[in-house]
Amino acid sequence: MLILDVVSYAVLIYVLLFISFILMNEILIFGYLFVDYNLKALYKPQEYAHASAATYLRNYWLEVIYILSKFLLYPLQWVNLSLNTRSENDTAILLVHGYCRNQTDWLWMRKQLQSTGCPIFCVNLKPMLGPIQEIAATSLAPKIAKIKEQTKCKHIVLIAHSMGGLVCGYYSEFMDDQNLIKAVIGIGTPFYGTKIAIAGP
Repeated sequence: MLILDVVSYAVLIYVLLFISFILMNEILIFGYLFVDYNLKALYKPQEYAHASAATYLRNYWLEVIYILSKFLLYPLQWVNLSLNTRSENDTAILLVHGYCRNQTDWLWMRKQLQSTGCPIFCVNLKPMLGPIQEIAATSLAPKIAKIKEQTKCKHIVLIAHSMGGLVCGYYSEFMDDQNLIKAVIGIGTPFYGTKIAIAGP
């Protein structure tokens, strides 16, 4: 019983520390964004609309809830989330997640795209903290080759979130020797860079 109690307390402390880390990390990020944006709004009000503290607070808690929910879905990153794989459509769709995420980001979106009739695939980008070029070569290139082999498709549309858009853009620009990529669609992709990149390696 003593060992069980010790393990229970250890797990509880770990969970609390983890949640505290998430909360503090988001406070730093949203605090920085709040100050930065409002300073711009102060000096260039015609370019930056007013954003209230309530808006930032709401988005902060939405982000925290989202991040914590991701850990409940974490095991699904090893599950095959492909749809319409036997479709004869000559265009396939590959969904590419963002920084430090995994394919479970697309659980809802892939279902919305199912009606297109296109084969739909997801990928887990590795190495998680690697440079764009390495991620494209290590994760994206093998996945695209596998999709080509599995579906015999003539084109692939890459739909990507955040950093995933940079990986897709790099692949399309420098690695697509067969001209398979029909389009790269970036959702919230920082093509012009991002100030919070300083938080990463």
